[in-house]
Amino acid sequence: TFWAIRLMPSHQYTLAAIALLPTISFGRSTLDADQLTNPLAFLWIACILRSIFSKHLLRGREFWGMALLAFAMGQAKSGYLLLPLFALAIPQQRFASPSMRWKAMMVLILPGILASFAWMLHLKYSFFTGIQYITWSGAVNPDAQFTAILHHPLEYIRTLFTTISTLSFWTDSLFSLIATFGPPVRLNGFIFGGLLSLVIVIIVSDKQSVVYPRFIILGGYCLSIVSCTLILTLLYLQFTALGASTIDGFQGRYLYPLLPLLFLNTYKLPRPLLGIKVGWYVLGLGIFGLGATMQMTYNTYL
Repeated sequence: TFWAIRLMPSHQYTLAAIALLPTISFGRSTLDADQLTNPLAFLWIACILRSIFSKHLLRGREFWGMALLAFAMGQAKSGYLLLPLFALAIPQQRFASPSMRWKAMMVLILPGILASFAWMLHLKYSFFTGIQYITWSGAVNPDAQFTAILHHPLEYIRTLFTTISTLSFWTDSLFSLIATFGPPVRLNGFIFGGLLSLVIVIIVSDKQSVVYPRFIILGGYCLSIVSCTLILTLLYLQFTALGASTIDGFQGRYLYPLLPLLFLNTYKLPRPLLGIKVGWYVLGLGIFGLGATMQMTYNTYL
């Protein structure tokens, strides 16, 4: 995460603010896939964005470092297996010829995606074959739900749109993004409001020394939408009760690896709010967020 902040050509304070959110700070003290996925995604996106504005040809060490990073990120969590596609944002000027660019894209994109997809298939036809279990959503039957998607794709699309069209989906995602350590451990509304206000102030006060091409911004949005759709599909298969009318289990923390893509084009104030440098707001967020994290941890576990 530190390297990602240093490499970002813009929005460095925004990424620092994201990394200082109580939910992420608390998560870094636990052991699960998020603690690898988040920083790898941050670093990957930062490397691509930095590469867009570099003038020299892509060097061997830089290229193979990015290839290794893309592969590792693709294996961290299956829901983000398509993030290596962001390599397509690297402009032609970084390569000696168009053919060299497409060869490089194949090395950067395909190994991570194919390996992650192969792992998903392995789980589907080994661990998840015939398995049934109970979650908070109810009785889950991955085989039956996978068959339902194949035979009734329009019905699944309707379930997907029903899920994302509810106001509670968006409000719960926003709240859990900032103030939920994991059900049922949540910060109160006052702390959530304070943290949200600080994050908004940092985003609109952050300096933007570069302007991203429109297709990069739109590509980031599209990649985020596709990734969220894949995550919801995995939740439908592995967490949601069979026959449910909506998809259960989506949490704001699933958006963390995608957040740098969503802030490439944000409104910027002409000058810092109240004349206070944005770095002080980030420091305030860190102190406030760390205090809230320690208090919640103490109240919950001690």
